[in-house]
Amino acid sequence: KRRTAAEEVGMLKAYLDGTTAEERKQIDAMPEDVFMGAFLFARNKCLNCHAVAGEGKDVGPDLTKTGTEHDHAWFVKNMIDPKQFAPDTEMPSFEELSEKELKQIADYLTTLK
Repeated sequence: KRRTAAEEVGMLKAYLDGTTAEERKQIDAMPEDVFMGAFLFARNKCLNCHAVAGEGKDVGPDLTKTGTEHDHAWFVKNMIDPKQFAPDTEMPSFEELSEKELKQIADYLTTLK
């Protein structure tokens, strides 16, 4: 189910309310595509299966340092067809996302180091 704009704003507000002043400075300093990628990562419920820095679940791989393991192009290809890299994966395809959205998520994932 697609969230409404109000639900997305509420989710972002709840997240920001739980951040420190230093974390908010880091968020403000993020390039726009990285910020949007992080937002899309959250909106598409990636933490329902993956963990990042101790947040999320362990159904899929922990993505905390995934930016050291894969490049931008790999992330885009994996989101479109995850079975090409892991035939037994339960990860769904995100081919319905636009090319821009896929690239923004990949921008975010490459920062995880």
